[in-house]
Amino acid sequence: FKNNRLVEIIINGENYINFFKKTLKVKQDIAATEFSFGCAKNHIELDFSINSPFNKAAAGVHIGLGTDDKVPYINLIDQNAQVIY
Repeated sequence: FKNNRLVEIIINGENYINFFKKTLKVKQDIAATEFSFGCAKNHIELDFSINSPFNKAAAGVHIGLGTDDKVPYINLIDQNAQVIY
């Protein structure tokens, strides 16, 4: 992120920023509109195929990406993520 605008998404060494822009069908920059660092200890296996606010509180990192007031919107949730800043 630079000035709250997504500049790159690195997955397995490849930058997926253009893929995300194409998927969101936007030409403008993608903003981070939600951040959370989960600390909930879950005693059950979470089903991330279900769009649930509970999943956002799972241990790890949650970043919501969108174009501010427009949809579509993507939630990235990773229980093993690292935030590098």
